[in-house]
Amino acid sequence: MGRTRTRAGVLVGLLSLLWAFLGMAQVSASAAETQVGPTYEGKTVGFWIGRLKSPEAETRRKAVEAFVHMGEPAYPVLAKFLNTSHKPEDPHDVALDRAITTFAETGEAAVPALLAVIRLNDYPDYRHNGGVAALAQMGQAGLPALRRALREEKPEVRDSALVALRFVGMSGPVDGETMSALIAVLKSDPVPGLRTEAAMTLSASPSPSEKAVTALVEALKDKEEVVRLQAASGLASLKVREGKPTPKAAAGLPVLIEGLKSKERGVRSEAALALQFLGPEAEPAIPALAAALSDPEAGHWAAEALGAIGEKAIPALTQAANGSDREARNNAAAVLGRLGHTGTTSADALLTDLKSSDPEVRKAAAFSIQSTRPKDPRVIPALIAALQDEDTYVRERVAYALMSYGPEAKAAVPALSRLLSDDSSPQWAAIAALGAIGPEAQPALPKLRELMAKDRYNGAGKALARLGAPGIEAVAGALKDPRNSVREQAIEGLFELKQAALPALSALIAALEDRDAEVRNFAAQTLGSIGPAAAPAVSKLADRLKDQDSNVRAWAAHALGQIGPKAASAIPALTAAAEDRDEGVRLEATEALARVKGEGTG
Repeated sequence: MGRTRTRAGVLVGLLSLLWAFLGMAQVSASAAETQVGPTYEGKTVGFWIGRLKSPEAETRRKAVEAFVHMGEPAYPVLAKFLNTSHKPEDPHDVALDRAITTFAETGEAAVPALLAVIRLNDYPDYRHNGGVAALAQMGQAGLPALRRALREEKPEVRDSALVALRFVGMSGPVDGETMSALIAVLKSDPVPGLRTEAAMTLSASPSPSEKAVTALVEALKDKEEVVRLQAASGLASLKVREGKPTPKAAAGLPVLIEGLKSKERGVRSEAALALQFLGPEAEPAIPALAAALSDPEAGHWAAEALGAIGEKAIPALTQAANGSDREARNNAAAVLGRLGHTGTTSADALLTDLKSSDPEVRKAAAFSIQSTRPKDPRVIPALIAALQDEDTYVRERVAYALMSYGPEAKAAVPALSRLLSDDSSPQWAAIAALGAIGPEAQPALPKLRELMAKDRYNGAGKALARLGAPGIEAVAGALKDPRNSVREQAIEGLFELKQAALPALSALIAALEDRDAEVRNFAAQTLGSIGPAAAPAVSKLADRLKDQDSNVRAWAAHALGQIGPKAASAIPALTAAAEDRDEGVRLEATEALARVKGEGTG
C-alpha cells in the first residue's frame, strides 16, 4: 500500500509541475502579445480600438490620433473594426458609427488611415466599409483623398471612391478637378462596372456640369450595354431634377428603346423606368413600351412610362387592356384607371379571367375591373357572384372593384352586407364598397353601426356617414358613446363629409369639449370645412384656443378663419392666440385674424 501511495504522489507531483509549466507559458505568451506590434503612449492597438468605442468624443479623438501616429502597422486591426458588417439591432453598431464620424471629423490627417481601411476591404458599400462612410462624411474636404483613390490599382478601392463620391455629389456640386477625375473613369476605366458607377455618380449631382452631361452623351457609345444604359438613364433623370425639358435629357432615347429589348431583365426594367423620367419626350418609345407591357419584369414600368407620356400613349394602353395577353392587360388597365380613362376596356377577357381556376388570375381580373370600370352590364352581376369566391383575397379585390362603381353597384348591397357578418371575409373592403354606394346601402346601417363599435380601424364610421341622413344621424349619435374608439370613428366619418356634415352641426359643437384630444381635433377641422355655415360654433371654437393640445388650438384658429367675418366675436381670442407659445398656433391665428377681418390671405 505504501509503495502505491508513493507512486501516486509522484504522479500528482509531475502533473502539478506540468500544469505550472503550461500556465507560465501561457502567461509568457500573453505578455509577449501585449508587447508585439505598434504602440502609442505605451498602449497597444487593442487598447486604442477599445477607446474608439467610447461614448466620449474626446476619448475617440485621442484614439484616432493614436492610429494616425502608429500608421501602417496598425491599419489591419483598424480595418477589421471599421469594416464590420452593420447590424442595426447590435449595440456595437452605435460605437462603430461614432468611430466613423470621429475619423471624418479629424479631416486630412485621418485620410491615410481611411484609404488603408478601404484597400483592406473588398466591399465598397456602406454596410461593410467604414473607410467609405468616413470619407463620404467628410464631404468636400474628403474630395482630394477620393480622387487619389480613383487612381488606385485595386478595382475595389476605385469602386469605394465612386460610392463615396456619389453621396458627396448628391448633397451639392463637386469641384472641377473631381468632375474631371470621374469623367476619366467613365471614359477609360477597364472595368465596365466601374464605368457604370461613374455614370451613376456623374448624374447623381443636383446640377451636373455641361462637361459631365457631354461625357454621359459620349458614354452612350460605350461598348458595354450596362454602361450605355446607365448613361442614358442618367441623362433622362436630368429632366426630373431640372423640372423642365433639358436639351440633352432625351439624347439617350435610342439606347433606352434598345434596352427594352435586352436579354437582361434588370436592363429592361431600368430602361422602362428611365423612359418614365422623360415623360412626353419619350413619345418615340411608345411602340417599344407597348411591346414591353407583357414583360413580367419590366411590364409595370413600361405601363408607367406610357402613362407619363400622356394622351398620345392612351391608344396603345387601351389596345393592350383589350388584348389577349393577361400581363399586358393588367399593366395597361392599372394605368388607364389612374389616368381616368375608364369604360374603354372590353369586359370579355376580364370576365373569363374572373372565373379562372387560378386565384391569382381571378384577383388580377378584379383589379383590372376596378381600374378601368368597363361599361358592360355583365360586369356588376359577375362581381356580385364573385363575392362568394373561396379565396379571401379574391373576395377582397372584388369588393374593391364594386366600390369603384359607386352607386351603380347598388345591386351588390345584399351580398356585401352578408360579408359584414362573416369574420373570415374582408369586412373592411365590403365596408368601403357600401360607403361608396351611398344612401342606397342604408339596409346595411345596423350592421355598420355594430362594426363601428367593434374595430377602431375598419372604416365603418366613414361608411355610415355616407349613407345619407340616417347615416349622419347614426354617426352623430355615436359621438356620445363612452368609448373613445367609437367616438373617434364617428368624428372621422363626419370629417370625411366636409361641408356635407352640416346636419351634424350640434353634435360637432358638443364634440369640441370631448375628453379625447383627437375627437376635439377632428371636430375643429370639420367645422372649418363647413365654413361660414358653422358660425354657431364660434364661441366654442374660441374656447378651444386655450386647449391644452396645440393641434386642437391650431385647428380651432384655422376653423375660425374659415368661418370668416361671421367669427368677428372671436377676434380678441385670436389676437391672444397670435402670441401662443406654439409657432403653428401663432401662424394659424394670425392668418385667421386676417380672414375674420375680411383682409384675406391670398
